[in-house]
Amino acid sequence: MFFSHSNQNRHFEQYKNLKKFIKKFPTLWKFFTWSKDRLINLSRLIDVLMMMILFHVWPEQTYRFSTRKLLPSKKNRLSKELRSIIPYELLMDKSSKISKMKEITVIGKGNSFDLNYLKKIKGPIFLIAFWVPLKIDNKGNIIYSREHEALKTDNLKHFYDIINLKSQKNFKKKPNIYDWS
Repeated sequence: MFFSHSNQNRHFEQYKNLKKFIKKFPTLWKFFTWSKDRLINLSRLIDVLMMMILFHVWPEQTYRFSTRKLLPSKKNRLSKELRSIIPYELLMDKSSKISKMKEITVIGKGNSFDLNYLKKIKGPIFLIAFWVPLKIDNKGNIIYSREHEALKTDNLKHFYDIINLKSQKNFKKKPNIYDWS
């Protein structure tokens, strides 16, 4: 509904007068401010619930319920199909000696990825947040050992694990795996 400027001022004045009147009764004022806070919290909870549902049903529309407006709208989003150019200029004199690559694979540390798949991946692989090199155990499996964590404990089992790890070979693959940890 559209209001003229004078109507807006009149409504605002009525709101201010009502607010002054209610402030004269502290318990009533407290109740109204408490109710307003609860409604705002409930509104946010409903928005988050709608975002969770839409994320699974219709992900393109999830941004509509973002109260904080941190999710980009459909027109401001990058398309998955469009491989856009990085909007930054690469300074060759400050970059590393690694030559340009058409495609890379980036692997982060976590339990959800089986490291034995590294044998099947073609092309260069970059390991992110790995503390020590990958090892190959006696069965030929690729393992990630955390020697630095084992050294912190007094557990005898970890001590034997360290001795076994020192005898194992480092995992190498051509083209090289780059460890950026």
